[in-house]
Amino acid sequence: MKIDPVKAFECLKKGNVLYFENKNFEGRGKDIPHFYVLLNTPINGPLILVMVHGSSQIDRIKDIESSEPIGTLVYVETSEYIEFTKTTVFDCNVITALTKEEFIEKYGKDQIEIKNDIDSSIVSKLQKGVLESRKVELRYKKIIKDEIK
Repeated sequence: MKIDPVKAFECLKKGNVLYFENKNFEGRGKDIPHFYVLLNTPINGPLILVMVHGSSQIDRIKDIESSEPIGTLVYVETSEYIEFTKTTVFDCNVITALTKEEFIEKYGKDQIEIKNDIDSSIVSKLQKGVLESRKVELRYKKIIKDEIK
């Protein structure tokens, strides 16, 4: 049984993995669902979800971000996360953010799946990658900094 969208939002925490299509996604992947790791617990701060997405197109992402600090790309092996069928790279230079209202709408329409949580050690690497990025807006970095205090 699916839980109420508002209750689902209230239960979200860092390390949750969401799976959905992002119509605001730039490039070829906007009509393909991606895995997104939640880097903050929205109930503890701003009611916004700060996430990074995973891609199995490792060479493409490495080419795009070749001039960025190495720590902004985080690799996760299939042995580290049960849902992955391929090694996945998270580009911590690109943030996806959803407001509470956006999440509730998408979840209510079955456009977001909540998957198994990812290990906290990976979440820490992703948070560090976001903080290292020269591309991420300061407002998102502040949310992450507040989360890891």
